[in-house]
Order: sequence, then structure tokens, then C-alpha cells
Amino acid sequence: KEVLPFLKQFEIPPAIFDELLRFQKFVIRLPGQEFVEATFDFDFLGYFHARVAARETTLQKRKNRVSVNIYDPVYNWKDYARRVMLFSKRRGGTVIINDFKNVKQTFLE
Repeated sequence: KEVLPFLKQFEIPPAIFDELLRFQKFVIRLPGQEFVEATFDFDFLGYFHARVAARETTLQKRKNRVSVNIYDPVYNWKDYARRVMLFSKRRGGTVIINDFKNVKQTFLE
């Protein structure tokens, strides 16, 4: 809740803002996850992958489903703290879409 006032200063259109927050929550690795899947109205996955690769792009409104098989799942907060926060944070292990081979995107339109 504390981050919402900060983000609202960027004047992101409400439809994109709500979906973006949902996408950001979706990509955070959590205990107990082996597989996650969600449908989005915007291609955030393509947009962020392009931006990370330093390619210019624009966000496309394109309905899609993102499915992720979680590599090396953890099942409790103790293991999460040790294996994810301490040992995999530097290599991006807190974000589930960084391991491209385990991510599948299907466009629905």
C-alpha cells in the first residue's frame, strides 16, 4: 500500500496500472509454488524482456497467458529466506520470469 502513492505520480492509465501491479505480484517467487499461470490484457512479458535486452519497444495491448514452471521450488519461509533471499538474489532468483526456458507465453487473440 505504501508504494501506491509513489506509483500514481507517473500517471499511468488506470487499465494499465491495475494490470501492471497484478503482473508485478505474479512474477515474485513465493514459497509453495511449483507452477503458476495468469492471463493479462497487455504483453508485459514481451515488453520487459525487450527492455532488459536494451531493445526499444512499446507496451502492446494483446491478451496473453503466462505460464511458469518454478525452477527449484521452496515450500516454506525458512527455505525461502535461505535459498532465495540469501543465495539467489544476485542472479535474479526472486523473479520467476528470469529463467526463460521455464516461461511460456500464449497469445489468446
